This record gives sequence, C-alpha cells and structure tokens, in this order.
Amino acid sequence: MINMFKKFFSWFFSLFVKSEPKPCESYFQKLAYESPEKLELYIRRSYLNPSQLTFAIEILGDTCSYQIADRTIIPMLWHESPIVREGAVYGLRRFITNPTVSECLNSILKADPSPGVRQVIKDMLSDL
Repeated sequence: MINMFKKFFSWFFSLFVKSEPKPCESYFQKLAYESPEKLELYIRRSYLNPSQLTFAIEILGDTCSYQIADRTIIPMLWHESPIVREGAVYGLRRFITNPTVSECLNSILKADPSPGVRQVIKDMLSDL
C-alpha cells in the first residue's frame, strides 16, 4: 500500500514539476533552433562541464546572431579550459570576417598556451 502511494505521489508531482532534460549535444541543437537565448543562458551560467560547454558553444555559433556571439562566445576565448577555448574558436567560424572576431583570434593565436587552440585558429585564418 505504501509503495502504491509513493508511485501515485511521484506521478502526481511529476505533472506539476517540469525537469530540464540532461544537457547534451542533441538538446543543445534543439535549443539552438528553438530557443537560442536559453542555450545562451546554459553557457553563461557556467554550470556545464568543459566538454558540454564546448559542444554548446559550437552549436550556438552555428545558429546565433553576431550580438549573441559577441556577448557569449567571444568571452569564452579566455576560458581556463583549452577545450572550451577551442570550442569558442569553432563557434566563431561564421563570424571570422568580422574585424572584432579576427582581431581577437589573432591576439589569441599569439598568446594562447595551448598548441591545439593555436592550430585551430591558424587553420581557420588560413581558410580566409
């Protein structure tokens, strides 16, 4: 009887409480097309681990406006994790011709301690 009550209570409670799906690449893609502002919030709240953050940044960059990229992706070029910085570079690929973006990438190219990040920037800038 108690187990049945617990199941009923769980079910009833679930009707009123909407839980967020687990952050993952497919969820980020869904948000990028349906609600880019919500994806931006995921990134800016900084509760994602570096690999999740990298995917979120790259995916956001594929669909967002320059204004969102400017306030959300560009600051990630200075993130402590090299994988996140690399994701930010990929997230900015659509905006590479923007003078602010190319200037930031050239600065990062000269100063970033990660050879992987520097290589991604070199490859991206050489494609111009």
